[in-house]
Amino acid sequence: MPLSRRVASCERLAELQADCMADDLPVANHMLSWTEEEAVYYFESGGQEPPAEQRVYPRVWLTSDVHTDRAENMAWLRSLPQHPGDAVVVAGDVSHQMEQLEATLRAFSERFAHVFFTAGNHDLWITRNDGGMDSLAKLDAIDRLCDRMGNVHSTPRLLRGDGSGAHKPGQGLWVVPLASWYDDSLDLTHFTPSLIHRAGDMRAFTWSDFALCKWPAALLRPSDTMTGHYPAGVACKLAERNEPSVREVNEALCGAVGDAVLSFSHFLPREQTLPDWLDPAGLSFSPDWVSHPAGGTAVNFSRVAGSRLIDEQLRRLTAGVQRPPDGVCHVHAFGHSHRPKDFSLDGVRYVSHPLGYSKERVKRLTPEVPHLKLVWDVDGAVPPPPQPLIRYWEEHGGCGAYARQLRLQRQRQRELQHERRSASLSLPCVQQALDLSRAPHDEGDDLSALLAQGVSSDETP
Repeated sequence: MPLSRRVASCERLAELQADCMADDLPVANHMLSWTEEEAVYYFESGGQEPPAEQRVYPRVWLTSDVHTDRAENMAWLRSLPQHPGDAVVVAGDVSHQMEQLEATLRAFSERFAHVFFTAGNHDLWITRNDGGMDSLAKLDAIDRLCDRMGNVHSTPRLLRGDGSGAHKPGQGLWVVPLASWYDDSLDLTHFTPSLIHRAGDMRAFTWSDFALCKWPAALLRPSDTMTGHYPAGVACKLAERNEPSVREVNEALCGAVGDAVLSFSHFLPREQTLPDWLDPAGLSFSPDWVSHPAGGTAVNFSRVAGSRLIDEQLRRLTAGVQRPPDGVCHVHAFGHSHRPKDFSLDGVRYVSHPLGYSKERVKRLTPEVPHLKLVWDVDGAVPPPPQPLIRYWEEHGGCGAYARQLRLQRQRQRELQHERRSASLSLPCVQQALDLSRAPHDEGDDLSALLAQGVSSDETP
């Protein structure tokens, strides 16, 4: 029987031990992070640990938007098995309560050798329990919390298969957290001005960050939001915090220290990662793509989704790196939108795998059965799905049929209106056809409500 790449369970480890007639040798949990070849090496060599250089990478898992102030999400986290030797990336949005944030990171740290974290917008909300600090000071407090916990990292680390996280020359994976926020550079109305009427008055867009985050006045500008200001300068301010790390990792890669990068931010790095942008290779946005009743909310969400600064910065991590010949393997993970994504563009693979809220899982806007996503294994990046994951709620969720019918309905309406203008049909016939096209479908009411959840639930406090 050919050996697989990874020891799958304690039972499989025992089978290999028996096959090698090594019942007298001790086994330990960390051996579950080995490949089967490494386990056989251990048993056949009389108990010698496999050389670290044979294990190029650890496994790295991904999640975001875990929102563990929801009891069901915290219960899911506590149900996770041990992952000895593995790392997990948590791409923001745990809780606005520091005590809950610490409990969550500790629960991850008890199950993984390394936990990588960057704060999301919920984590930087300010409450009466935060002692009068602003959101920048709270971000500093979160970084200090990570430092105190030992194996929780908010700054870059080089990971190798021995799990040490030490900076060693040669092969290794840089995991790079990027602090981030949003500006208006992903605003869909920049690309398609006709969508302005879909957004409406921003004062009716009850985005909680505007009221619950506290920023220095220099980072705010007057705007037609519910609070009369918009945090226009925050994205640039947080990008400045990343600069020393970006330079460090780039210099290391150029110096042959490490050969792959997994960067991550909470916020979206470019417009193609927006929930409704259907063509990752396209540079324009079609209004028809916002083909659900929450289209106006989707347009408003684009104004608080992320920043192009993130993409510019993550790409400088590998700028000028000549090795290997086909380029440095680079994966960038993000969260915030509560919508899974997985596609490649311009040499970077973009992945989002949120946990989100239970109501989103019930409606299959996120995976119905919550799980971590494996993005890195012993021999490199885990391959992307056969087809790019672009709009999960349509492709895999419960509302795909309705969304397709809605598009066909609108297409038929346009055709009928064209026929009417060309006078090829009498007015009564056109009106009858239009009335039929507006008739409700079988899925109608339930799926229309489902589609109305087309973007993140962040808009409510």
